[in-house]
Amino acid sequence: MKLWGIGLLLVTSSVALSQSSLDKAKKSYSERDYAKASAFALMAVHENPKNSEAMIIAGDALVELNKLDSAMILYKSAEKLSPKNAAAVRKIGQVLSKQGKHPEAIKTLQKSVSLNNKDSYSYLALGEAMLKSDAPDQAEQPLLKAKEINKQLAQACVLLGEFYQSRGKADPARSNFEDALRIDANLLDVRKKLVSVTLDDNERDPARDEPIAVDKDPYVDLGVLNRSVVYPQVAKRAGIEGKVTVRVLVRKDGKARKNFVVSTDSELLNKSAIDAVMQAKYLPAIQNGKPLACWITVPIAFKLK
Repeated sequence: MKLWGIGLLLVTSSVALSQSSLDKAKKSYSERDYAKASAFALMAVHENPKNSEAMIIAGDALVELNKLDSAMILYKSAEKLSPKNAAAVRKIGQVLSKQGKHPEAIKTLQKSVSLNNKDSYSYLALGEAMLKSDAPDQAEQPLLKAKEINKQLAQACVLLGEFYQSRGKADPARSNFEDALRIDANLLDVRKKLVSVTLDDNERDPARDEPIAVDKDPYVDLGVLNRSVVYPQVAKRAGIEGKVTVRVLVRKDGKARKNFVVSTDSELLNKSAIDAVMQAKYLPAIQNGKPLACWITVPIAFKLK
């Protein structure tokens, strides 16, 4: 009886320790510390060799560290423990795709879909693998299915947008990029893609101080913009430094159309500041996933070296 009790205590202790390592692995992965995540997850596997969840997390961390062969070993071990684990099969397919083994990747991902036809991520991975293969046109249907199953899967919208854009279909490309931005307005790269398929329709310009509710204000890289400013020679010779604040109307196609100076430290700096802001590249404001015309305040600094 005592031996049974000691055995139970050891098993319980081992499971608790394994769970602790797994929790640490998850936390490290969420913090993007992939080296720590893989170490803790592998520790959890060592403590419990049948912990398939830990194997998958360790594999995910190793993928982020570009250690694909090691990740593959872990994913296959997880699949061996549970042959019907669609997530493990999907991960194997994704590694095969990264390794450029597209036919094998597609076959594996189709198996993942058959194991769980409600898993949006399997359809997404299948579509992504098809896009990289010799038959990219086949990617449309699994990507549409991923989007249908999971309305909040921004990556499916992005890939569909890119799919249609590459085929010269501006309207569905724009619609999918807008869907992605409705899910997450912070996707800067998607905002850039949306601009590339958006035409200015000459809608009414908002007034200078017209309040407009937006999810994201117009964007410009101030570092790039300030480096493009030409310092006026007359101001340079006079040793004049300062700041010019310009209000700019950015249209839905990302182009600056109107401007006015809000404040300036010297009239001699104004023209150079205006020239720079009018030539800059912008991303338009986003409202419910769609671009719209909106004003932005842009500070331009002039400092002598």
